[in-house]
Amino acid sequence: MQLVEDCTKEPRTDRKIEILCRRNSMLLKADQLDLSVSLLTNDYINMVLNRMEEIP
Repeated sequence: MQLVEDCTKEPRTDRKIEILCRRNSMLLKADQLDLSVSLLTNDYINMVLNRMEEIP
């Protein structure tokens, strides 16, 4: 959960994407989110972070 919090507080989008990808890779394959979209916006990242907080 610390990575999710770090990502939420990070102001730079490129760094947010790095943190998000790292956190996503830690999840079980079945729980991983599809991050292959061509344009990752702050809104999309925030939506994904909210989903990750729901995953145990």
